[in-house]
Amino acid sequence: MAIISSAVMAGYACYPDNKALVALTEMIKIGALPLATLVISFYFSNGTRK
Repeated sequence: MAIISSAVMAGYACYPDNKALVALTEMIKIGALPLATLVISFYFSNGTRK
């Protein structure tokens, strides 16, 4: 997922007028990054288990 996100953002940096890359970048910012933070916080939480 990180490789795909990086590739899309690099493509957007090279071709900022491409509407498909703009849409994919928005999807990554709105959907993928929050989802990744939720998964990471679930697996690496500091809470105690009962």
